[in-house]
Amino acid sequence: ILEHLGSFVVGHSSTGGSESSGSRRSQDSKQASKVPLQYLNILSRMSEFVESPAFSEKLVRAFLPLATKSCQGDSLSNVLLTCSRLLLNVPDTSSFIVPLSRLFGSVKERSARNYLCKAFQVVGDANPEYKQTAEAATELNSWETRRLDEPDFERRLDAFTACADILSSATVPSVILALVHNALFTLHQSADNIGLRDAACHFLYLLVKKLMAALAGPNGDVWAKEILNGVWMPALQQGVRSKSDTVRHEFVSLLSESVRSLAHSCPRLANLQSLHNADVEMDFFENIRHNQIHRRTNALRSLASRLDEGSVPAVTVATFILPLASAYLMVSSDHNLVTQAVAVLAAVAKQSPWSRYRSLLQRYLKLLVKGSEQQKTHIRVVVAILESFHFNVKNISASLYDEDSAPIATIPTVQAPAEQDAEDGDDGDQMEDEPAVQEADIVLARRIFMSLRREIIPELDSVLSRKSSGGGSHHLSQQETDNADLIICMPVALAIVKLFQKLPEQIMHNHLPSVLLKVCNVLKSRSKDVRDNARQSLVKISTSLGPRYLSWVIKELRSALNRGYQLHVLGHAVHAILDTLVASTSPGEIDDSMFSIMQVVKEDLFGEVASERESGKIADKFPEARASRSRLTLQLLAQIVSGEELQAVLTPIKEVLGATHSLKVVHCIEECLRHISLGLLANTGLTTGSLLVMVHGVCSANNSGLGMIAGKNKGSNFMPAPKEEKRPTRPEAYADHLLPKAPVRGVKAPGSSKLTNMHVMIEFSLQLLHTCFKRSSINVSDQEILQMLDPLCRLLTSFLSSQHIKLLSVSLRCLVHLLPLPLPAMHPQVSTIVDHLFKVLKEYSVAGAALGHNHEMVIAATKAMTTIVRNYKKYKITSRKLELLMMYVDEDIHDFSRKGTGFPLLKAILSRTLDETIVHSTMGKVLELVVTADVPTVQLNCRQAMMQYLLDYSLGKKIQKHVNFLLKHLEFDLESGRESVLEMLNMIFTRFPPAVISVNSGLFFVTIAPRLINDDSVTCRKLAALTIQSLLEKVEDKDKDSLFSIVLLWLNDKTLLLRRLGYQLASTFISMEGTVFERRLAKFLPLLLDTLQLPEDDEEDEDDVAEDAEISARDHVVFTALTCLVKLITKSRLLSSEKHTETMNSIWVAIQQLLRHPHAWVRLYSSRLIGYLFAHWPADKLLSDGDGERQQQRSASRKRSHASSEEVYLASSPLATVSRLARCFLSQLSSDEVSSELSQQVIKNLVYVARVLCVTNSTSSDATLADNTEDVDDVDEEEEAETVRLVDLAWLVKRMVRISKYEAGHNQRQAAKRTCILRWLAALTQILHEHGSLDTHLTSMLSPVITLVRDQTKVAGAELHSLAEAVLEEMRSKAGRELFSVAMNKAERSLREQRDKRRQQRLLQNVANPELAAQRKLKLNNAKKLAKKRKLNAKRENIKRERRRRK
Repeated sequence: ILEHLGSFVVGHSSTGGSESSGSRRSQDSKQASKVPLQYLNILSRMSEFVESPAFSEKLVRAFLPLATKSCQGDSLSNVLLTCSRLLLNVPDTSSFIVPLSRLFGSVKERSARNYLCKAFQVVGDANPEYKQTAEAATELNSWETRRLDEPDFERRLDAFTACADILSSATVPSVILALVHNALFTLHQSADNIGLRDAACHFLYLLVKKLMAALAGPNGDVWAKEILNGVWMPALQQGVRSKSDTVRHEFVSLLSESVRSLAHSCPRLANLQSLHNADVEMDFFENIRHNQIHRRTNALRSLASRLDEGSVPAVTVATFILPLASAYLMVSSDHNLVTQAVAVLAAVAKQSPWSRYRSLLQRYLKLLVKGSEQQKTHIRVVVAILESFHFNVKNISASLYDEDSAPIATIPTVQAPAEQDAEDGDDGDQMEDEPAVQEADIVLARRIFMSLRREIIPELDSVLSRKSSGGGSHHLSQQETDNADLIICMPVALAIVKLFQKLPEQIMHNHLPSVLLKVCNVLKSRSKDVRDNARQSLVKISTSLGPRYLSWVIKELRSALNRGYQLHVLGHAVHAILDTLVASTSPGEIDDSMFSIMQVVKEDLFGEVASERESGKIADKFPEARASRSRLTLQLLAQIVSGEELQAVLTPIKEVLGATHSLKVVHCIEECLRHISLGLLANTGLTTGSLLVMVHGVCSANNSGLGMIAGKNKGSNFMPAPKEEKRPTRPEAYADHLLPKAPVRGVKAPGSSKLTNMHVMIEFSLQLLHTCFKRSSINVSDQEILQMLDPLCRLLTSFLSSQHIKLLSVSLRCLVHLLPLPLPAMHPQVSTIVDHLFKVLKEYSVAGAALGHNHEMVIAATKAMTTIVRNYKKYKITSRKLELLMMYVDEDIHDFSRKGTGFPLLKAILSRTLDETIVHSTMGKVLELVVTADVPTVQLNCRQAMMQYLLDYSLGKKIQKHVNFLLKHLEFDLESGRESVLEMLNMIFTRFPPAVISVNSGLFFVTIAPRLINDDSVTCRKLAALTIQSLLEKVEDKDKDSLFSIVLLWLNDKTLLLRRLGYQLASTFISMEGTVFERRLAKFLPLLLDTLQLPEDDEEDEDDVAEDAEISARDHVVFTALTCLVKLITKSRLLSSEKHTETMNSIWVAIQQLLRHPHAWVRLYSSRLIGYLFAHWPADKLLSDGDGERQQQRSASRKRSHASSEEVYLASSPLATVSRLARCFLSQLSSDEVSSELSQQVIKNLVYVARVLCVTNSTSSDATLADNTEDVDDVDEEEEAETVRLVDLAWLVKRMVRISKYEAGHNQRQAAKRTCILRWLAALTQILHEHGSLDTHLTSMLSPVITLVRDQTKVAGAELHSLAEAVLEEMRSKAGRELFSVAMNKAERSLREQRDKRRQQRLLQNVANPELAAQRKLKLNNAKKLAKKRKLNAKRENIKRERRRRK
């Protein structure tokens, strides 16, 4: 049997000697797959009996090609086991180092790798120079003996350390080849293990440095080039294509390092140097692998912009960077990231030569034809690539795309020299003269055109026209599938049109109608989603084509949509196209399409389409029929119509208006004209002068029909009415013989006139004029414009006698704008206008008459009267007219439905300072309304009018009466009244002279101040504080001193409410005076200290004697005092001053006690005050200069006989003080009721504590150290007072970790404490890195971070998980890979041991107490059932919501 073994193996493994290496590998792979597993088992057993060295070597060379990727499982294990046995007989095994080393990168099964390690160990034993490599390779694949499924992390990490030593002394590539492949394999397979992944990355970083040092010579080292080109570059290309984000990001980091280190030796890497940036925020390699999605998006966006600029060669990007973008297309769910990835693909396609561009396009077209879950993304990619078509084929000869004139076979297919150099690398002769280069470009253009014509365009057309094969599916399911395909494929039509725009114009004219017709035919679909997508695609196509081809689009739309519901869809589509096209269209560019569009609009508004819409039946099935968009279409047309074609827009409307007698049609025409006026105002092609001419022409032409101006303006019609067609009449003979005459009544029927509705046109023109004034489109300072406005005065005055309410209202509105202008024709009309205004006010201003349009008319009349009273001083107001006006004002200010138009009239009357009794009596009512009015706007207008009255009229002592009225109503029952009074007093304090205010400052202060605590409304309290602040700004310093003496009296009072009021007023004084308030500190600080120091029997009395109300009041006083102290510290120089050191020390001690106060607000502000103290004393200054400063203070204080009492609180004994405060902060953070604001402040303070402890870096030997095993809340305050319990950084870290674990174990869904602790750990990492002591505490700091990173459930939220990953990355960057790997391994081992210990305890408990275990299991099952029900209910709700959306 052994004699025939060699021929059998050679027959199944060897290939012909003349074959190339690529074909040999492929045939080896096929051959390996043909060998059955039974044969390999037999060969493995028979290899034990082979003893011949030559025959063994021959068999090994035959077996090794079988260990390929296609040979997996037991077959691969048998092959490697056979090789390991045969290698024992081979004398010289050095030739097998390279093939065995390469297998370390491809073999994945554990058993196969074990056999591979045995085979490599045999080679290492036979070759001493490879012995260390073999041992290291074996250690890199070691496994735990107790846990069979887990790698031996310690041995593998130690092996990577040994690999670094081997790498440093290596001189030949074969020594490190196995280690490199092992490191690459570890990096691919150990994505979840941070320690192994970091160790492998660290070794590969060292490899890059080794290659850089070896290639730094003048010629470079041969073995380094072999590793670089044969191993490293293919590994990078494969790594960036990994499906795992973690592995891909690690290879991106390695690529970044390779670009930075090896760019001088590798041109492909040198092209990527421009992607590096000194700023980390701008570096591509840092951003593309960042945890935050928006950073990756920014990286792809910057890459796309650089590709567009041409700063990065597209060939290099296609090799390394393009796989990253392609990976995000397949796996990312973030829309912005996918969008930027598509942009990168488009940028690469825009820079690629034709062959690469075609292959990229055909690749995604094939994926599109096959269909997949990412079909929408593939459509986007295909569209982006088509839009990036950058080849110049627009000027190609016409004979080429004529099939009859130029046969396809006669066209040469020679590749351009530039393309040959970029892709094929041929060394052919390049043509140097310019005519030859042009000829080559022409040849390339022909090839591109023929490829487009034969391959790409037909395939795109098939994608656009395809439908899914139904198979055996239900017809409704097949209809949904077809609709989905239509929705997805619609963007392809836009891409085809954009491609046609880059082809010869004749090609576009030939093929564009068919593409437009296909899209328009899709609009016939009864599916709303399909129509919406088709409409969007048609809009984008029209935008791309521009206004030049709008007539083509409208023509295809009208031909495709011509009946039934399609007409509703037609009007909707026309509006959508114009809405998008109007932004890029100048007036007059679509005049050729105006007639067709107006026909669609007219039919949609006044034809059968409108009748169907009114029925309402079709609207249930088609949303386009629910409301007409044609009015908006008219607005868009008016916006871009030229002056010459304005008749084409208005004439159809006027024809319908003259022919109709329906009120509903008239209302529709009014809406159309309103939209046309809005469009005309936005039309940049029409000037203000042309609009005014149009307004005057319309008013003059239609005025004769109203019978208001004598005579007829012949020849002045702006738009003459259309002529009526005479119908042919029957002869009388036929009438007599065929039908009898119709009977007639005795009364003649009333006649009808075409001018019946012409007032609508006048309203349209005047409304246009009014809108021009409102938008300030009319330049009233231009004399030419004023001359155009002057003739309108007579017309508007004549319209005031019209019977049409709308016309009268709009005429009054226009008069309101014209009355203030210097128009000569206006002054003679003032008296007539006033008579008409009084008539309108008399008839329509009474109660119940000012409704609807009458209400608008009354408002306009009041405004016009206000303008006349204010501006026309020569017009004398009689007492009777004044009485009537004041009567209208009185009615108006009490009638809130009139929008307060009487107040401007009242202010205009007050501006004339008419000293009449009716004026004073009305102002008395206005003052009452300041308090009693229910509407805030009425109160505001009353305050303004009253303020104008007080300032303009000479009232004398009556002012005191009005002020007393306001002070009296500070206790008004309604909150709105009190607010209005306070705002009125604020206005008085602001605008009255200081002398008037100072006289009654005490009265004001004492009256307003109690509102700060007695008022139940928060708004009123804030207004009272602002009013007092305005009062203090107005009075002088001596008056402020007298007012502050009142504050001191309240602070000395035993009443808690008065003390609380005093601190609020003191805060106001501090805000006003700033540093000037320091002169009052001698009297103020002792009172503040007395408030902050709680009584000794406070805790005993709280439960036994004191009531809850008293406790709450006392807490509010303390809180108010703390807020006052915060403002004092921020506004003054209290912390840097040495005048009040003794008092401030006592205050800080009291604040330290308040850190444990039961009230949350007190704890928050106490912690915030400690934060201000920490900010004033930096840690370095506190510990370095504290001793010298204290000596100076002691020597100076001894001279003043008060040494110990005047030392600064924090600097006297910093470590002891910081230790006390640290315990208080931890107590606050451990509380279950800690707020987010308090936790953030506590973390800031603990960062300072950590910095102080890090600076000391040791604890005092004679002090009592803190016991790490006792809880924070167990510290006795009396014991702490006797003995200073110093803390160290390790104790602090352990307590923070314990708080984090407690929250994770007892309240997983809450993440406030863990979020703050993670931020504290990040800050601590930076502090320890600055002081070089990160290695001491890194292991204990990693425990909570690893727990959160490993948690895949993300119960506490994705934000906490992302924050933990960012903190872990920060620790890795600061600690270094080697130190971090060691600490990470220790932390993971500790967590694993704790987890195993808990598991064992749980199992023992289940055995010891089975009832409890059964209850726990039942509870878990019930929770699973509830969770399953919630998921099902949520799924049902989503399905119902989706069905409702589709309907």
